[in-house]
Amino acid sequence: MNHSPRRLALLLTIVLTGNSWAAGSAGGAPATSAPPVAVGVADFDSEGYGANGIASAAHGIVEQELARQSRITLIERSRLAALIEEISFQQSGITHPDDAVEIGISSNVRLLIFGQAARSGSGEYRLALRVVDVATGRILRAEETPVPGQGVHFGAVVRACTQRLLIHALAGFPAEDVYVPAGPFTMGADGYPEEGPLHSVQLDAYRIDRTKVSQGAFFAWLETQGRKASLPDHAELPATDLSWNDAAAYCGWAGKRLPTEAEWERAAHEGALQLAGNVSEWVADWYDPQYYARSPEINPQGPQQGDYKVVRGGSFASPEEHLRATARGFRNALRGSTDVGFRCAASTPVAP
Repeated sequence: MNHSPRRLALLLTIVLTGNSWAAGSAGGAPATSAPPVAVGVADFDSEGYGANGIASAAHGIVEQELARQSRITLIERSRLAALIEEISFQQSGITHPDDAVEIGISSNVRLLIFGQAARSGSGEYRLALRVVDVATGRILRAEETPVPGQGVHFGAVVRACTQRLLIHALAGFPAEDVYVPAGPFTMGADGYPEEGPLHSVQLDAYRIDRTKVSQGAFFAWLETQGRKASLPDHAELPATDLSWNDAAAYCGWAGKRLPTEAEWERAAHEGALQLAGNVSEWVADWYDPQYYARSPEINPQGPQQGDYKVVRGGSFASPEEHLRATARGFRNALRGSTDVGFRCAASTPVAP
């Protein structure tokens, strides 16, 4: 395929075989339920004096960065050669997006990442990356950064650029979730006053994220809100240190909401992961230790007001007796904590 010297210097190919991505801070654990994301790294092109060496070094660093990600598996570029060429032509307006869709389906490909490394001055270079939607040929995200020609900072700059692009690309896909059909369950537990009495609850059907929202996904949201955020060091761990208000706002941005306390507890029996231990989670309800004694049987929403919001599930910092799906806690809605994260839910009347 033909590319002008300035058009393509770096090409990464991301094949999405799963649709969830987890992230966070110390104490959490990565989600491992979804299949890994297969990634192919193409040969790097170069432009300008000395750029060939820069491209070769960047190629190795990018592969290392991808290989260390728990949600990624490297693949051979030869499997994607036809799609790479089709997307390149498509961006020039030569072919129709449906052609790329057909190739993408046969190759199980969702995204491609293109880029360029070029000499910009004496001993200075620029690295530009862009994420392309295979189905439409539309550029979803672009990153550009200067890179030094040598020195210890070169690797850090390339890794940061790769991480940022991956985080934004994966954050655009819906999180893997669990369908919970309408029906009753017994909520609460004996032996702890705030968890009793045992009572029957009837819930409408809903969906809930299989794992906690990632720090990578949360970072991407913060950037869309124009808020300053540091690129996470461990994008595969649960997002923490965030207020209830931010958790609720993120879920709204994703087209969802925080689960109710009842939805969260029932999900523990329906395939959702990490509901005891790891980090605790914000839910929608205000906290009242006596609420179970008067809560409605159908779709309880919690008290209408309160001083604190409920957090559910024990965390890595909790005593052993609190590592239960029925355990209830509470926090100030305006304050985050390193041992509290969240997941999102959505009402749905239709089974998958």
